Amino acid sequence: MKEKLLKAVAILAGCVVGLMIIACSIYTFLFYPRTAETFEINTPNPTQKILIATQSTEFKNDFTKNLCDSLVKNSAYIRGIDISKLSEINEDNWDRIIICNSFIISLNKDANKFIKRVKTPEKIMMFVTSGGADWLPRPELNVDAITSASRIEYKNGLIHLVTDWVEKDVYNQWHPNDYLQALLYFPGVNVNTACKIIEQDIEKYQNRYPNLARIINRVGYQFIRLDDIDSALKVFHLNIKLYPDVWNVYDSYGEALYYNGNRDLAIRNYKKALDLNPNSKSAGKMFKKLSQM
Repeated sequence: MKEKLLKAVAILAGCVVGLMIIACSIYTFLFYPRTAETFEINTPNPTQKILIATQSTEFKNDFTKNLCDSLVKNSAYIRGIDISKLSEINEDNWDRIIICNSFIISLNKDANKFIKRVKTPEKIMMFVTSGGADWLPRPELNVDAITSASRIEYKNGLIHLVTDWVEKDVYNQWHPNDYLQALLYFPGVNVNTACKIIEQDIEKYQNRYPNLARIINRVGYQFIRLDDIDSALKVFHLNIKLYPDVWNVYDSYGEALYYNGNRDLAIRNYKKALDLNPNSKSAGKMFKKLSQM
């Protein structure tokens, strides 16, 4: 009987492993980057030349097409190449270089080699996609960078951010004109500055984003995923100041406080969430858990 049970367990484990291998193979076939085609848009213009080095995935192809549609409005000359051809590129020939690559265990080796040898990192933008938008630029990267999961609903915001970056003066610090988008996709943004400006220009942001509270909440959880609890606390606290009558903002702030080890303040915020929404299961569960600790 015991031998039969062990055999059944072994067969089940083998089936699970086999299914995982099949699933990984399907994922790799569907989503692993392929070679991007070379393209050119407009006649070379000495006033603005933009190079886009990318990989071919469904998301990146769609993103690149829409980004080019946005950039050609300024009559820029745009050339697209596969990221593997960066070794052939002389940075002096370009006003802006946009590198789109996937984060799979590490950054693309061709992108890494190129960035290490450039003399003017200010003209380079790294756009990195990763499954959970959980990539952060290393300090030695020394270029502007944005990061996002490959989700089509994020595309317009990302295009807006990259276009904004292209239009900045190369040698000046980049100050995004939409700080909510910067918080979402620009890991190098000054969180204090972004929160302050959003609060000051709240009417503009509320008109632009009818679901502003939900987006700010998403920003906070992205910082938690990046293990940047201090930034998450600042973002969630901004939501409390903007939406003091919404129960969920206290629930989220309480969660960040809990991760930060501030039990007493976390309890107070979960209590506030329950005062506004007594039916909240998440706030109720955490309030009970922390109160019994």
